[in-house]
Amino acid sequence: MTFFITTSMSNPTEQKLYELLEMVRFIKDNGSTQESVDDLGKKIDGVENHLTKKIDGVENELSDLRSELQSVKDEILSEIKRLEDKTQSDHDAVVRDYVKLLKRMEVLENQVKRLQVA
Repeated sequence: MTFFITTSMSNPTEQKLYELLEMVRFIKDNGSTQESVDDLGKKIDGVENHLTKKIDGVENELSDLRSELQSVKDEILSEIKRLEDKTQSDHDAVVRDYVKLLKRMEVLENQVKRLQVA
């Protein structure tokens, strides 16, 4: 509904009424209805639910990756421990063989010395 005020605006009351009418028109043309606010709320809820599902999915994937990384880390540490043990065992065996060879060499040197003296 459109009103046209054709009288002069010399009266302050008329001026106030005209300004009020303009404000009402602006609110009517630009204002929100409860229905549009409800629709916007539903859209926001939908976006929030969608984002929550996405975030939950990312958190689950991150948790799976952490578990997988921990498993790989445990395997690597286990292999390192196995290699350390094997290296120590090999080292101990080499030292034992070296000591045996030194003793054997000492025996042979003593035999050579006795043969040279005789």
